[in-house]
Amino acid sequence: MIEKVQRDNAIFYRLRVGGFASVAETRSFCSAVRERGLGCTQVH
Repeated sequence: MIEKVQRDNAIFYRLRVGGFASVAETRSFCSAVRERGLGCTQVH
């Protein structure tokens, strides 16, 4: 799901993904995202 968010006169887009087999898989995904200079937050 992609969600548009406006905060402090800036527009951000949040991407919510699921279907990971484990917490470790989720952490790995977030690490790869962060390596590209983007933010990633895990929600369990």
